[in-house]
Amino acid sequence: MWTTAFVRVLRRPALVLAVWLMTLLPALLASLPVLLWLKGLLDHRPAAAELARGEADPLLGEILQDQPAAVPLLLGSLLGAALPGWLLSAAASGGLLDALRRPGHPRRVVGRAVVVRMADTAPAMLRLWGAGLALRLPVVALLGGAGLALRKLLPGRGLSAAVVAVAATAVVGALLWSLLSVVLHYARLHRLGAPDRPGATWRALRGALRCTRQHLGPTLGLAAVSVLGLAVLVGVGRAVALHLDARPSIALAAVLGLGWRQLVALGRTGFHLALLAAVVEVADSQHPEQVSEIQATSMTNF
Repeated sequence: MWTTAFVRVLRRPALVLAVWLMTLLPALLASLPVLLWLKGLLDHRPAAAELARGEADPLLGEILQDQPAAVPLLLGSLLGAALPGWLLSAAASGGLLDALRRPGHPRRVVGRAVVVRMADTAPAMLRLWGAGLALRLPVVALLGGAGLALRKLLPGRGLSAAVVAVAATAVVGALLWSLLSVVLHYARLHRLGAPDRPGATWRALRGALRCTRQHLGPTLGLAAVSVLGLAVLVGVGRAVALHLDARPSIALAAVLGLGWRQLVALGRTGFHLALLAAVVEVADSQHPEQVSEIQATSMTNF
């Protein structure tokens, strides 16, 4: 399954680059005010070189604490990057899923047809995204409650116990979040193959739950591999970035660090598309003849 998914993504390099640019541009635009503000704030300080290399993070924290505008600016930049990225990803998900279908599938699209399919299916995918937020609220509440419980229980129990408890909570939370993401991908696939009628969003969610029960083992595997793969990419990316940032030449470190971070972002994009391809493979593998027949009759529903 994963081999097929990765091969399918590697054969679509233009799609990977397009999705990477789609996520990169909102982040760059949202972070530009913060970068300009930080440049003016830190440029002429004696520890500017250490701050640029990430060697004086406590000092950077103290500097930011003394700036009343820091928190609103950073939060605004974070939301300005995250919210458009989430909306774009949700709106484009229908076209991406159809782009990653098996060769010969009646709903498979290539080239400019992917953009057309994204536009056609965006309203339905955004409604599913909104419904997915409601499904994620219990997970957020569970993690919040676990965090409050840990704050009360961990003091005085030692550092190792605290680390184990926090790590276990983070792993469980990440797995639940990833599992819900896979279920929502199933819902998108069901929505793509259904008529555009009132209540179609909730019927798609019910269909996704049935699909999850039918493919429980592969679904749990997809969620676990998703968390593990992302953790490896983030961990390796961060470790190499710290090594590059420590180079004596600040200009060279900046160029190499930026290039490496974008390469890691490109890898995350490819991994995300491979996950989508694997979800498509699982959902379409049980009864491929029935799936093809249903979806062939629904190609003009949007």
